[in-house]
Amino acid sequence: MNKISPVFREAARLIESNGLAKEAMYSSDDLPVMQRPMCTVGALRAAATGHPLNCRSVTVAEAVYFLARTISPGKDPMLRLMRWSDIPGRTAQDVATALRKAAQDAEAEGR
Repeated sequence: MNKISPVFREAARLIESNGLAKEAMYSSDDLPVMQRPMCTVGALRAAATGHPLNCRSVTVAEAVYFLARTISPGKDPMLRLMRWSDIPGRTAQDVATALRKAAQDAEAEGR
């Protein structure tokens, strides 16, 4: 099992510093990719792999599953997390708070 608590903390930092993107992994701004606003999943991917589109990571999959089970019941964790992140009115601070809580919960489980 991979350590996911640091991924949650870094994703929270990225969302707070860059902003929250809606309906896209990251914004199309003319900034370097790692400085653009990202959605929750994009921030988790960037935190774990260095790029918001890189989904080839067991750590990303574990983090997505862990966070999704705490915020929204259902079958497809990736889709649930993307929908949760895109809810109108959801703020970067809301997401960063959820990510930090996930980091604490994961750390309590030794993850």
